Amino acid sequence: MDCKDLITKIESSPLFKNTIKTTPDLYIVHIFTIMDAQKIEEWDFGYYSKKLDRIIVFKLMNEEITVLPPQEVFKEKGVVRKLALDTVKISKEKALEHVQEVVKKNYSAESLMNAIVLLQNIKDFGQIWNVTLTTHTFHVLNIKVNAATGVVIK
Repeated sequence: MDCKDLITKIESSPLFKNTIKTTPDLYIVHIFTIMDAQKIEEWDFGYYSKKLDRIIVFKLMNEEITVLPPQEVFKEKGVVRKLALDTVKISKEKALEHVQEVVKKNYSAESLMNAIVLLQNIKDFGQIWNVTLTTHTFHVLNIKVNAATGVVIK
């Protein structure tokens, strides 16, 4: 299932609809998952409210949606950039293929343990798949893939 389908699932849920009634200025700012050898994916969808100056995270796991209480949000110079989902052309799977190419070319001796995958909109990079990999030797690799083109930008 791609990101747009997952967001549709979240936003059509009664939990989201009830939340949006009390916080109508919510907008999507990130999509997050951690992937490991067990292949269990729990997705987090972060929605920012400028009025509350907080982020509300909806979690999706095994078709069940839950919501966390509003939390403080890390923001650069007071701005939390919205995801423009219509410009996301690269799926998580395709972004991970690009990441695997970088790992194979530059870090082939490393044995990967898990991947933290984050779709976000960062000022200096734009909309990216921000992938952080941890290895069995406790090294950390961070690879940024443009979400529109698939180009590895860092």
